[in-house]
Amino acid sequence: MKVQLIAIVCWTASFFSFAQTNTISQWGRELQQRFPDQYKRAYAIYYWITQNITYDWEAYHGKRKIGQSIEETLKRRKGVCADYAALYCAIAEAAGLVCKEISGIAKGFGYELGVPLQETNHAWNAVYVNKKWILLDATWGAKDPQLKKPANNYYFDPPPEKFIFSHFPEEPHWQLLKPPLSLHEFERKPFVYAPFMKTRIELLHNAREVRIQAQQDTLSLLFRLPPNYLLLASLTDVENKRDRDVTVLNPHPDVFRVLVNGISQGKVYQLHIFAGPKKNASFGAIVKYFIVRGDTLPYTTTSKSKVMLDSLTEMPSSFLRQYVRLKQKEDHLASLKLLYEYVNYYPSNPWLQTAIAENLEALGKTQEAIRSYLKAISLRPNYYRANYALGILYYNQALRIRQELHQLSERERHKVRQNATNKANYYFAMALQYLQTAWQQQPDNAYLKQVISYVQSILH
Repeated sequence: MKVQLIAIVCWTASFFSFAQTNTISQWGRELQQRFPDQYKRAYAIYYWITQNITYDWEAYHGKRKIGQSIEETLKRRKGVCADYAALYCAIAEAAGLVCKEISGIAKGFGYELGVPLQETNHAWNAVYVNKKWILLDATWGAKDPQLKKPANNYYFDPPPEKFIFSHFPEEPHWQLLKPPLSLHEFERKPFVYAPFMKTRIELLHNAREVRIQAQQDTLSLLFRLPPNYLLLASLTDVENKRDRDVTVLNPHPDVFRVLVNGISQGKVYQLHIFAGPKKNASFGAIVKYFIVRGDTLPYTTTSKSKVMLDSLTEMPSSFLRQYVRLKQKEDHLASLKLLYEYVNYYPSNPWLQTAIAENLEALGKTQEAIRSYLKAISLRPNYYRANYALGILYYNQALRIRQELHQLSERERHKVRQNATNKANYYFAMALQYLQTAWQQQPDNAYLKQVISYVQSILH
């Protein structure tokens, strides 16, 4: 469905004029009324953010602390990629849309060929509209006065098969591709610019990899463009910053051949491809390649390369950002909903099962919590967090029974003492096995040692 841009520009200009005096919940209600169609609603949010929020270069360069609330982003009208993604989701959800924050690797500012692509460096969104997921990147679509870059629509609902040239999510399912690409395949794709996302350019023959190995001093690349489009090319010697000879031929109406001459052994060249419609002679950079002859730029990734997850939880950072926000609100039901969703993607992650148990315990669902703790321990028997939490759960149950017993009158206590003592000791014994396993992982934990000693004194 094509967005009627002019109408949306007018509507968003009038609607968001009172953005400073209304809550996000009020925005959401207004958006649903003004844009009954979900796709237009999703675009209206993207359009306003890209026109009104600019990139926080001070935070990027370390001159200001990264990490601010959604309210601060709106007040300052500045943010880094995580702020853009969080703000988009907050407004989208208030407007009745299902939205996800996605973290991953982006080939953007500062990208260098040959540098390992393993750590996440960017955040963007997926939003569910009209019964399907679409992707968007409000950060890359936003205007930037410092870079003299106007806002653009290239990064709203780009084709997933093109978006993957520049955006590789931590979680493969957010590629929206079947089958998903590996990190190594992503690394090998050419470096692309914004117009590539919605220009019907096709990379033919050996024009499909960012690093092109020349076997001799000449090279030929093929591209297919829409009718009435033109293609230009520029080659630069990286070392000497000198332009080199490039010839562009048009052997067929929609096919262009780029001929590169004079490729020297051991040299590195950058080849830029520009394209645009003939009628307005406006050419934008579309694709960039690195041409080498010899082993000047070896690949640093392999078919087994993967995105690095959080070292403590072994979970993606986009998930952790959402989970931390929910935990700060003490919203255990919403936390559980998020955790159960991710169990489908990470079924063997013990941290995930432990987090589920912790939220169930906070909601008073003790038996369900115990089952989740045991699930985590079955996945990793020596997992400290689950063993510790389950041990403390049983320990507290035992203490509670003893406390309740002491609160009874002497007569009442005499009747139930034996059963209560047996039950408390059962819980103490259950606690002991899990606490001892946890202590083996952290023998310097003085509190844990003290609890274990206390339980042992009672049982013996």
